[in-house]
Amino acid sequence: FMDANQTNPTSWVKWFLGGAIVHDLVVVPVALFVGAIVARAVPLRWRAPVQGALISSALVVATFAIFVSGAGDISENPSALPNNYALGLVVLLGFIWACALVWAIARRDASTQAPESN
Repeated sequence: FMDANQTNPTSWVKWFLGGAIVHDLVVVPVALFVGAIVARAVPLRWRAPVQGALISSALVVATFAIFVSGAGDISENPSALPNNYALGLVVLLGFIWACALVWAIARRDASTQAPESN
């Protein structure tokens, strides 16, 4: 607080408290709601792959959101955000869900095979 005029602690406090409020009032209720739907609607053998894909998708979307929105893009500097981040997001989400599908199929096949008898 000695250099408050240079470090702007008020702005930091707003971000810190705002993040906690958004987490508690938005992120947690949405996660609980989606979790309840998955628990009721998805068969047990598919549940773990779907949950893993949903968690991975949420993290990827949260990370990509700032890039896809174009925030920070400077028209005078074409190297600021040079890639097609929306396409990258779609490709990565497709890969995540394809992996979940392969995982679910492998689990199904493993559960239908009879154990060997000795």
